[in-house]
Amino acid sequence: MATVVMELQDLYDRSDTDLTTRFKQTYLETQIADAVALVEATCPSVPARLLADTLSPNIYKRRVADMVLRVTRNTGGFASESEGGAAYSVIPVVASGNLWMTQADIDALNGVIPQGRKLPSTATIGLDVGYGS
Repeated sequence: MATVVMELQDLYDRSDTDLTTRFKQTYLETQIADAVALVEATCPSVPARLLADTLSPNIYKRRVADMVLRVTRNTGGFASESEGGAAYSVIPVVASGNLWMTQADIDALNGVIPQGRKLPSTATIGLDVGYGS
C-alpha cells in the first residue's frame, strides 16, 4: 500500500499493554495484514491519498492499529460482567473476533468530514460603535 507500511512495532507502540505476553508474533502480524487488506477493500482511495500526502501515515497507522487492538483488548467481547450470579453480556461484533471498521475509521481514511462538523474558517468580529452613536 503506497509507501506506508504498518509494522508490528507500530502496533506495539500504539498499545497500552504488552501484547507479547498474550499473543504470538505471527498472530499479530496476520491481524495487521488482514486489517490492511480490509482498509484497501473498504477505502480504495487510501493508497492514492497516502501517495498524495493527503492522508497522514500516522492517521493510517492509528486506524489500522485500532482495528487490531479492538480484537486483542477484549477477546471475549464482554460488555458487562457480574460476580454474584456469574452473569455476563457480550458485544456481538466484538465477541465475533472479527476485524471491523467504525464509520469514524472509514471517514478518516477517506478524508470525509461527517455532516454537522465544519471545517475551520475565518472568524469575523462585528463593530460595536458603543452607546449613543
